[in-house]
Amino acid sequence: KIGWLLLIVSISWFVIATNYIIPLYNSPAERHIFFAVRYGWLGSSPFEIMRNVVLNPFEVIKHLFTFDKIAIFIRMLVPIAFLNFFSFWGFSLFVLPLLANFLSTFVPQYTLSAHYAVVIMPFVYLGVIYGFKNLQSNLLLGKAKYRLLIFILIASVFSAFAFAPHTFDMRKCKMTDHKRFFYDLKKQIPKDAKLSTQVDLLPHLAHRKKVYLFPEILDA
Repeated sequence: KIGWLLLIVSISWFVIATNYIIPLYNSPAERHIFFAVRYGWLGSSPFEIMRNVVLNPFEVIKHLFTFDKIAIFIRMLVPIAFLNFFSFWGFSLFVLPLLANFLSTFVPQYTLSAHYAVVIMPFVYLGVIYGFKNLQSNLLLGKAKYRLLIFILIASVFSAFAFAPHTFDMRKCKMTDHKRFFYDLKKQIPKDAKLSTQVDLLPHLAHRKKVYLFPEILDA
């Protein structure tokens, strides 16, 4: 019952969000630019894109199976010992969101950097649970399951250091004269001031009614 309820609510939200809420804030021209820039080789609308994915499988395969995308795929699944492949649901759950990213020509999206991996990762880890459960129930693991869990733990830590070393760079936490100058300057900016600021400073100055991402200035 919970599953069906979640499915109905999710589909309803998708239809309402894409057909009514998003168009309120994005003009048809802006939506067209989004699809043209990221999925222009497949079509200019969601329907065209889905249709061409089905009708042109060889073009899709050629676009997906490039060296960099295969490397990203392997890098994503090595730390979890490819457990998703041991469960039909574990694998199928993340295929569609993965395709949505990998079919894009926008580099940060298919390299899964920044926030673009968010729609994939929850399903990847759900797949790990399903895969591990299948192996355990089929008596293929035995005592080896503890070694597998240790491998996942070690591989996850090492891959985090290997592929996201800046996360652990404690030098970034150190207060410098440059940072001190910024915080002193921030105190002098009135809270009701309208600002235009570059992307790395925006989170520090966002709690106000109007703030723009430079070079957009408008009434700042």
